[in-house]
Amino acid sequence: MIPHSKPTIDEDDIKATINTLKSGMIASGEMVKELERKLCEYIGGVKAKATCTGRSALVLGLLTLGIGEGDEVILPTYVCHSVMDAVAFVGANPVIVDIGDDYCIDPEEVKRHITSKTKAIIVVHIFGISAKIKELKEIAEENSLYLIEDCAQAIGGDISGRKLGSFGDFSIFSFQATKVIATGEGGMCLVNNFKILENFEKVIKSKGEFFQMSDIQASLGVNQLNKLDDFIEKRRKIAKKYMELLNGFPLIYVPVEEENKSIFFRFPVRVKKDFCFDSLRKTMESYRIHIRKGVDKMLHQIVEVGNKCPNADLIFKETISLPIYPSMKLSDLYSVVSKIKQFLGE
Repeated sequence: MIPHSKPTIDEDDIKATINTLKSGMIASGEMVKELERKLCEYIGGVKAKATCTGRSALVLGLLTLGIGEGDEVILPTYVCHSVMDAVAFVGANPVIVDIGDDYCIDPEEVKRHITSKTKAIIVVHIFGISAKIKELKEIAEENSLYLIEDCAQAIGGDISGRKLGSFGDFSIFSFQATKVIATGEGGMCLVNNFKILENFEKVIKSKGEFFQMSDIQASLGVNQLNKLDDFIEKRRKIAKKYMELLNGFPLIYVPVEEENKSIFFRFPVRVKKDFCFDSLRKTMESYRIHIRKGVDKMLHQIVEVGNKCPNADLIFKETISLPIYPSMKLSDLYSVVSKIKQFLGE
């Protein structure tokens, strides 16, 4: 089976985890602190807190900002529902807006939906693609709003040498099983703004125990973080080969402009003909190849919102996500491309 994604677990990862188990120190301890320190240093943040999930990292951040009942938080429709769930958990109202052709939140749509109740913007670097973070940071500053970066799928990405996750007031990361680096489950909240640091420490002291990561997870995370740049290099090589094989095939739009903007956590392509995704998925599964939609459902398909998201609707209809992960074999990549072309009618 060629999976859609899979973790890269090597012998050194296993050894690191076993060493922690042998130590008998398996609760939240020194390895968690080491992971927090190393990620903070890698991104360039002020203080980090490891958590049990990416969603809990977002909850910690929202609580730090004092966001709650009656406040509005702007976020893109094209994202996992857990982002919206975190906003709802603290009692705030998610304001769901459309995306641009780059799959990320559209800055113009953000501007249109700012009200007196708006307190923050969540920028999701989806699929590993760098969103228009500089433009969005300007919008946030001009309107005295907090800027939150969701780097769950984009750890290690950068813009002009500056790491994603260092632009917002705080950023969140996920280490779930098939993320860029994996600890099974886990996440991180990283504060970049000294003005909210004191409140962040207060929230950790009062709520942090509910969101703990263990040293078992952290030992794997530290080892994976040490290999992050290598993981990204391998992902980019696979993506480049996909582009070479698919570019020029008229029925598929290949995101060649994303080559220098993405770490390729996912490899999304847009199909330029009418097709049935379920039929394509079943056909590919018959060849033991697993593909997915870009997201299972968009947020405006889950909850009723007043505004429309036409660009997201079109992108959702056209997008398929092809298998990509650091250990993917070249022969498997050729097989994926061959079967996709065969189905669409080369």
